Amino acid sequence: MKRRSLLAMILSLVMCLGIAMPAWAAESENLTENTENDFADLDSKYDTEFFNRLRLDVIEEELQDHSIIARNVNLIEMIPATLSGQTEISGDDMFCYAEDIVLDSSIDAKEKKNLLEKINNIKTIPVTYVDFENGRVYDSEKGYIGEVQDISTVPFVMDNDITEIYGEDGIAPMSKDNPTVSEIFGGNTGAFERRQLGYGGFDKIIADVTLPTISNITDGEQAWVYYGFEAPNVTGIEGGFAYQKGNEENEPRWLPFIKSGDAYTYAEKFPFYSGDTIKDVSFFLKKSSTADANYTAYLYGPDYLHSANTGFNNANINGVSVKRMTSIGKTSFNGSNISTKSLNQKYANVFVKRYYENNSKAWSSYSEYSNWKNNQWYGTIDCTNSYIHRSGSYVSIYK
Repeated sequence: MKRRSLLAMILSLVMCLGIAMPAWAAESENLTENTENDFADLDSKYDTEFFNRLRLDVIEEELQDHSIIARNVNLIEMIPATLSGQTEISGDDMFCYAEDIVLDSSIDAKEKKNLLEKINNIKTIPVTYVDFENGRVYDSEKGYIGEVQDISTVPFVMDNDITEIYGEDGIAPMSKDNPTVSEIFGGNTGAFERRQLGYGGFDKIIADVTLPTISNITDGEQAWVYYGFEAPNVTGIEGGFAYQKGNEENEPRWLPFIKSGDAYTYAEKFPFYSGDTIKDVSFFLKKSSTADANYTAYLYGPDYLHSANTGFNNANINGVSVKRMTSIGKTSFNGSNISTKSLNQKYANVFVKRYYENNSKAWSSYSEYSNWKNNQWYGTIDCTNSYIHRSGSYVSIYK
């Protein structure tokens, strides 16, 4: 555990706004056991009803994506009105109500069949929830399962002082097409392709994600593929897939992860493998109830739901930016000292949505954000040109 703590401290040196994720090949021992439960009241909140509500949030998102219900409609708040007279509403009642809405909708038969199958899967999908405020992790089957690593005592790079979010402050050098590591925000944290849209209120990204093949694995280096949301003066949140190089107990694999500020955790039940194409990987912000102060983040795929609380709320949601990343993280990257190779990562069918819009639009519908500030490039950038290679839509990282 001493080694794990040290690695977790290294993790804190990098964070939001599209820096490469940290360079350590962790084997996912990021949960620490707590033998004495001092959080009985808190833990009791995360019961079957709580996890069913998270599942219903995802179903609500699906219904909204298919234009079956409006974006301003909260599915959970609709249900009690239709089941009047019941003091308690079971999960089965909630899911049946959602299915009835689909059956009564005007979408075509094939789309209806596919959506009903998806809802049926969501009803029983395993869910992991991270309470970042208290640093505790909960599982829909086991309840409390451990604590996230707390790395708040070590400073890390963030960009929470954004004031001119679309403008440039200063004269840009002639290096944007081939910047040095020192001219890129987060450049010393690893090699990466960062694609980012401006701070315009984005609350969802969805894509088909192909995980790269990793070779020539070198200690102190780790591959990552992930999305992120961030806003001025708010701790951002990131979610995606982290490469695990394997050990005596586990073969090399990719694990879904979610990270916010000074804490992170994996969804260890849901391994994926190099070369896998995972359809419809969605990362979105949503409120379970209109009474909620803050948005919840959902990393959702075909077989998993990884969720966490966030600092996003009605006051800052209109300033949220979205990014997508592929990277090899390494502490003290100098532009030439990464040996690990990441081959053929791809994002396809990438769509994003703004919080006030009903439907998602293609990523290409928006101009990507890039800004020269504090003598560094923020937003969309390659770090560096000598490492980033493209073949059609595929991105590889090697030198």
